[in-house]
Amino acid sequence: MKIIILVIAISSFLCVSCNFDSSSQYTYRQPEIINDGFEIGSFAEVSIDSTLIIKAVNEILRGRYKEVHSMLIFKDGKLVFEEYFKGPKYKWDGVDYHGELVIWDRSMLHCIH
Repeated sequence: MKIIILVIAISSFLCVSCNFDSSSQYTYRQPEIINDGFEIGSFAEVSIDSTLIIKAVNEILRGRYKEVHSMLIFKDGKLVFEEYFKGPKYKWDGVDYHGELVIWDRSMLHCIH
């Protein structure tokens, strides 16, 4: 279980460039309950100030931080944040290693280095 959490957390720092309507702003929503063994919580429950996290997500969506598939935050044993972003899949024999543009989600395998 700890390995899975580590893999998910590491994947938050990989793989996306995306287009974003700069007039839009990200709005936090608690992770979905999918009965995968993770307890779900909210920022408020675990005393996280969401200001910087929301700012970071908006910057990812605007394309400032490239190559990010996802971001997950666990605190006090609870998954309190889970977001996925649009970007290319890796295609190792492709130009610049970028393949088709996808919207990443929890079911997609992530290439981790």
